[in-house]
Amino acid sequence: MAGMLWPLLLPLVLASGAGAQIPRLCATTSALRSKTCCPVWEGDGSVCGEDSGRGTCQEPAGEGQPQLSERDFRKGWPTSLYSQICMCQGRFAGFDCGECKEGYRGARCESWKLSVRPGLHEMDWEAKQRFLDYLERAKTTVSERYVILVTRNTSDVNSYYFHNATVYDICTWVHYVAAKPIKTRDEPNFAHMGPGFVVWHRKYLLFFEKEMRHLTQDEDFVVPYWDWTRSNSCDICTDELMGSNDHSGKLLGTTPLTTW
Repeated sequence: MAGMLWPLLLPLVLASGAGAQIPRLCATTSALRSKTCCPVWEGDGSVCGEDSGRGTCQEPAGEGQPQLSERDFRKGWPTSLYSQICMCQGRFAGFDCGECKEGYRGARCESWKLSVRPGLHEMDWEAKQRFLDYLERAKTTVSERYVILVTRNTSDVNSYYFHNATVYDICTWVHYVAAKPIKTRDEPNFAHMGPGFVVWHRKYLLFFEKEMRHLTQDEDFVVPYWDWTRSNSCDICTDELMGSNDHSGKLLGTTPLTTW
């Protein structure tokens, strides 16, 4: 499990257009025109929770900040869309600084909690069923936190179209965006070809777990791991877990994944 400190608002330039996952609160015309993504934190009613010392609305530039590229505006993000964002202090995190950094809990993010990911085969039937139920809920519930921006012209705010994606699809899109090649299939991508491979995926899993916790209100949710060295075949491809399949690879059985 791994992760690079990678911004969650990561856009993608394609030959046919562009797409990005953006906090719903920053998908307004006023926010886009002003190039400001600084939502009000509901906890105290101030921008970025500034009154509570959680963060401030400011330019994200700092030492080592990559420069914006006309070829691929993932580089130098988020300045391709926003010139001001919430910069959180200390252990606070999130697009409105209303959350805690990974591992911290509590009203002031003062408590540390170690989360241990269990092996899928070590979980009892109830825990496995709960995990599958959570996945199904994520696949069928529209995200209240993020939307996907789809546009052919990122320079024209009036052309922006926002897609309401499910929680699971938002998380899938995050991986798709990072793994998309810079221009051609033969060129490297930001998630898989380079030193960021291991650490980026760690950060990605933490993001997925956080979104699932928001959805399910289960603060103890973690993604279980699959030890594929246990068997020469796919021993989680059963009706009880990920679903069985026929010789052509078609998913069979009663698992909810058959309807995805």
